[in-house]
This record gives sequence, structure tokens and C-alpha cells, in this order.
Amino acid sequence: MSSNHVVAAPSPRRRIGAVVLVRNAQGDVLMVKPTSKHADSESGWQLPGGRAHAGETIAAAAVRELFEETGVRCHIAHALVIDQVPADEDGKRAEGYDIVVEGSTLTTSEAAAVTLPESARAELSDLRWVPLEQLDQLAFPRQAGCVKAAVRAYSYGMRIPLYRLGRPADAR
Repeated sequence: MSSNHVVAAPSPRRRIGAVVLVRNAQGDVLMVKPTSKHADSESGWQLPGGRAHAGETIAAAAVRELFEETGVRCHIAHALVIDQVPADEDGKRAEGYDIVVEGSTLTTSEAAAVTLPESARAELSDLRWVPLEQLDQLAFPRQAGCVKAAVRAYSYGMRIPLYRLGRPADAR
């Protein structure tokens, strides 16, 4: 007698990243440079953010990571882009998603005051305001594509509310 019992494949390990689009009054994008990636290259700039902890909402993770990496605090309530990221070939990075969320637009004086916190210096070597026309030179194609898509989504009012269990999951 044959069995039609199907054994489900184990669920893959996945990660969720929360990255934040913050702009200044001129439309430049706040980006950070990780110390561990491409330190000797001018490329490798990325949006501030990182992994959401277990049980943490995307909004809360975005607020936490943005503050840890830049000292900036803002209200997070909407996603702009969802980027599916495959696992890398050496298995160091699990497959997952980077959720690009809408941060804020800082005034000229607020933007001028943003500096790399001392507590972030082990992880990040620098931060800067990047004009959109310099994205392709400073960010890797995947990062530049996400930033451009997020800016377009924001410009056209295409925002996705962040929810958890049917209720708004915004955070400050």
C-alpha cells in the first residue's frame, strides 16, 4: 500500500530588515557607510537600518536602528518599498526582506546637526547626505534601486501602512 503522506520541507531561516529613507530640505538622502563592507571602496553606502529583533515591529525596528546609527528620531508608520533579498552563496546572509520605510524630511538646521554617534563607530565609518544624482556612484545597484524606488513612491504618495494583527504598528 502506498502512502501519499507529504513531508513538508523545513521552513527556511529568514531575516527582516528595516531601513529608513530620511531626506533633507534639498532632497538629499541620509546614508551610512558600514565598516565591515567595502571599507576601501567609495561604494557601499546604504540607508540606515538593520534587522528587526524577534517580536519587534518593522516600525519599532526602524526607529531603533535609525536612532542607533544616526541619532535621528522620527515617526515611522509607512513602508515605501519591499525588497526581497536572496540568501548569499556562502550562507552568511539568510534570505529575507528589506522593508524601506518612510522617515522624515529634516530642516536644513536639523540635517546639519546629524553626526555619527560614538556608539555606532564600530559598525559604521561615516554618514553623509547623498544627492540623488550621486546614488549610482556611492551605492551598490541594489541599494541605489531601492532608494530611487522609495523616493518615487514617496513623491507619488504610494505609501503602505505598517500593521500588526490588523492594527497600526507605527512607532516613534
